[in-house]
Formats: sequence, structure tokens, C-alpha cells
Amino acid sequence: MTDYEFNRMQFAKFTKQDSVNPRFDLADCTYKVKSNPAYMFVPDLNVTISPDFETITDNRALSIKPLISNRDKVYLWYSGGIDSTLVLCSLLKNWSHVELQKLTLIMSKTSIDENPTMYHTHIENKLATVDATDYLFHRKLVGNDIHISGDCGDTIMGYDNLDHFDMCYPGSYNKAWRTNQHILIDFFALYSNRTNAKWVVDYVASSINKHMSRIETISDFLWWTTFNWAHNADIFVSVRYYARLSPECDTRTFFEENLIPWFNTIEYQEWAISSVGTDLRIREDYSTNKYAAKKYIHDFNGDDFYFRNKLPESSLVKNKEFFPKLVVLGVDTEYNIYYRDTRVDKYIKG
Repeated sequence: MTDYEFNRMQFAKFTKQDSVNPRFDLADCTYKVKSNPAYMFVPDLNVTISPDFETITDNRALSIKPLISNRDKVYLWYSGGIDSTLVLCSLLKNWSHVELQKLTLIMSKTSIDENPTMYHTHIENKLATVDATDYLFHRKLVGNDIHISGDCGDTIMGYDNLDHFDMCYPGSYNKAWRTNQHILIDFFALYSNRTNAKWVVDYVASSINKHMSRIETISDFLWWTTFNWAHNADIFVSVRYYARLSPECDTRTFFEENLIPWFNTIEYQEWAISSVGTDLRIREDYSTNKYAAKKYIHDFNGDDFYFRNKLPESSLVKNKEFFPKLVVLGVDTEYNIYYRDTRVDKYIKG
């Protein structure tokens, strides 16, 4: 393996992403990766205008309605965070009372702590809930119910570790990345060393120059590292927490019909692409991160405190008992699931 190939394999580690394969450059990968048509939609990277975020989000809720007509239950993984709260607001806004009777929120105490106003105003004594610890994470998934997650919200909205960047370089989001590469190199060096950090910046820069040359700011530069390299892995985030799907569960049906990563649509992806160079994803400081999503939530529930102060955060960190022992690496075109057993660092085909 050449030094260049080794660095590509280490890219996820250097950038704190979940994937190593750039989905717009799969032909150049050391290991050939095939796209799965059920999930890996390829957006138009040249789009500059798309429907507004509110319209896309309303239409997403409406598009799911026909899928639930013959299902008994619809489960929403609800953390109280920005992504899952947006999903809930959209369902409450666009589904009928009868349709909402099928909805059950999979949540924990931290879901209430993270968004108390939403819980006490719109969930408590109004919607069915089930404790995540008891219900979902300690059993194999069976049945034919719909499961909705807020996955891919991070790849649509911005860089996963923007909070760390904000602590180190506050107010640097709107600086031009081409003339401030030293900031990016300094930042990525925190995860490795300066030699690797420079390689990361050069590698991402070459991808931007090839596919998204209109990216000008550091904020959009960091977003691209997530959008290009992490999106396809984020599709399967929720499945990681199951341990493994039950043998009775048809994998193809589950991934094509039963699992709905909310933000994994062409419409959301092209919105993200068209938002390059705008302030729709982040404004003057980190408190405005995921601005369009927070505005949609605020328009629905009027929670000023959440709108002004809620920051993106990892729900998994607050629920350490949910940490998976078998981590999903991917799903091939035959719908076999590939895991890494974190206890023994062994790879498993399931």
C-alpha cells in the first residue's frame, strides 16, 4: 500500500468522520465500492436553486403517509436534539390525528432533558412513547413496522465536529478557506500531526476543485468533508444500535421499505448543495448551527430558548449503555450487512 492509499484509509480518523470512501469519487477508491440504489442517491452537484427548507420538510412528511397505511406502528427515534425534533414537528404539522395514533417515540430520560418544552407541550399524554433502553437496544429487530430516524441531518447541515472547531477558532466560519489553509491544517493536526493534516486539507481541496469549486468559506469546506465522505455511512447509523437484525427480518425489505433516514433524499441533498455560500446552515456563531432546521422547529412550536441556545450534540454520548458492540460498516448490493465487532476488532458478515 502506498503512502497515499494509507492516508486515504486513515482519512476518517483524521477528520472524525464515519467513512473513508468519497461518494463522488468511488471510482478512485482502493477498494471498489458499489452503490446501493435503495439509498445512495446521487444529487446534482451543479444545482444552485432548490425548494425552500420548509417546503422540503413538509413534503417529506407527506411522502411517508402512503407508506404507513397498512402498518400498525410507526416508530420515531427521538432524542430531543435538533434533527429528531424537526422530524417530530413535521409529522405533527402534516399528519392527521388518525395517522399520529400509529406513532410511537422511542426515547429516554435524556430526550426529555434535551428538549423539555417539546416534551411537556407536544408529547406528554399526547403521543405514545417507549423507553429506548427497554424496548429497542436490548433485542433483535423483528416485525414489519416503519422506523424513522433523523439520520443524515449532520451531513446535510454541516460538519460533525464543528463544536470543537468553534472552541479552537471562534468566528472563523466565513473566512476564505483558500487563503486560510493554515487554520484548517492547525485544526486537523489536533487529531494527528501536521504532515497528515496538510495531506487532509490538500485531499479535500482537490475534491472541492473537482466537484464544488464554488465553495469559498471554511464552513463550507468542513461541510464538504461530511457530505462527501460520511453521508453513505450515516444512512446506517441507527442500525448500529440494534446489534443485529433478527434472522426473521428480511434485510432487503427493512432497508428499502421499513427504515427511513429522514434527511436521505435528493431534495435535502440538493438543498444542502444550493445552500453553499449562504447563511442557511450557520450564521455568525456556533449557536446558529443548523439554522434552517432550528427555524422550522421554532416556526412550529415557538420555543425561543431552544431556537437561540440549542446546540447540536451527540445523544449517544449521554446514553453510554447504547454503545454498539457490533458496528455496521455497510450493506452490499445483496443486502448483506457487514459489521465490526468492537470487542475483538473482528469483521463479520451478517
